[in-house]
Amino acid sequence: MTTLRFHGSAAVLLLPLALFVAVTARLFISEAAFDLTGLAAAGVLTLFSGSLLAKSPSEYWKAAVRGASSELTGTVVLILIASGIFSAMMKASGVADGLVFLGGMLHLTGHAFTVFVLLASSLMAAATGSSIGTLLAAMPIFFPAGVALGADPAMLAGAALGGALRRTSLAARLRRHRHLVGHAALFATAAPADIAGVVRTRLPYAMTALAVSMPVYAFMGASRPVSEAALSGDASALLMLVPVAVLIAVAVRTRDVLMAISAGAVTGTATGLLIGRLSFATIFAADDGRLSGFLISGISNVSPIILLCVTLFAFTGIVREAGVPDMMAKALEAGSAGRPSALRTELFLSAATLVVTTLFAAVTSASVALVGSLTDDIGRASNVHPYRRSHILSGLANSLPVLMPFSAFVLITMAAVSGLEGAAAVTPFTLMTAAFYPIALFLVFGFMVLTGTGRMMETPEPEAAEAKTATAL
Repeated sequence: MTTLRFHGSAAVLLLPLALFVAVTARLFISEAAFDLTGLAAAGVLTLFSGSLLAKSPSEYWKAAVRGASSELTGTVVLILIASGIFSAMMKASGVADGLVFLGGMLHLTGHAFTVFVLLASSLMAAATGSSIGTLLAAMPIFFPAGVALGADPAMLAGAALGGALRRTSLAARLRRHRHLVGHAALFATAAPADIAGVVRTRLPYAMTALAVSMPVYAFMGASRPVSEAALSGDASALLMLVPVAVLIAVAVRTRDVLMAISAGAVTGTATGLLIGRLSFATIFAADDGRLSGFLISGISNVSPIILLCVTLFAFTGIVREAGVPDMMAKALEAGSAGRPSALRTELFLSAATLVVTTLFAAVTSASVALVGSLTDDIGRASNVHPYRRSHILSGLANSLPVLMPFSAFVLITMAAVSGLEGAAAVTPFTLMTAAFYPIALFLVFGFMVLTGTGRMMETPEPEAAEAKTATAL
């Protein structure tokens, strides 16, 4: 494949990324325009500005198309569409009324309900393997119920956001492919990801971060009076938890998030129609040329983040075909005078993950795909085990970058609570401290890297092992 050439060197690709950060910072910090459409527009601007730096704009756009048309891009887009529809369906059904009734009966109010949300969204994330899917599905279920039960709105949103980050399968899937975006031929020969192995070895770190987070939600945040609705509630709405159970069950059984979310959406629609909490008009309707219903709102709500993902995956393909991964690998090897040490490799992987994920507005699927390919050669050279590299990559990608005011996760959280009671208390700045789980992840994985705790190395090649045995004999 021909390497893309730019006026100067491939390092000029930092300029479009700098423009992306500048535009988003202006929109979300200076102008307080918390709208995902702004992120999408900044992504498009990044692509266009990059084309002006290419010596062959035609080859530049071909690389962009290869990046945007990868299997991962399509998977993320479909997950977003399915999750958006499921979220809108659950919101329209009023499922929160059932949780309010149940919480009132069990005296699960205030801080206790916030801890419950952290654990429940963690369970959904672990089952589906999709953080955005979990966030969109969980928020309309838990947020209005928690507000009615006296929980702090910002802490509730932070707990749901933190729990949603505990998905396990994406980084494992990415380890199947050395160059995931824009290299479709590799999909036919890639070995299956050892998801079980990744989950098993990552679990201690994830559980440690969860344990650190739970006391924060148990004791911090304002207590509010319990709503009168909690004393009466609507027990029939509890039946709308059936699609949630179906979603989790299918996810656990199949490990297929698209199948799980679609099963939950179909079950939820049927259940809502049967018990009268949904009507055909709430599903899809046209009145005076205006379309309405949760099918329409579900798709429109996620359209900006879909556009952002497509543009960032396109830019990821451009960065890869510009030869940036090889340049970074050679620079690190030269700086370490040969084989890089395990600590040096892990520090480089950590820094690259934090920087790229922040620049990519915490669209972790795109940043993980890019950083994974940037560091695969380096990881192999230092014999750091793929499990270990996957843990650092996923853990730090879901840490501090997620809390930036222009983070896609922050804006999705705000969009998910929009129009719900208590939403005014949720801003990008309150989420920076209310979403404590990402902070705990940063502390846990930072400690892990600096101290070498749990470090795993790859087994030497057979030839090397045989030579070592022969020498010993």
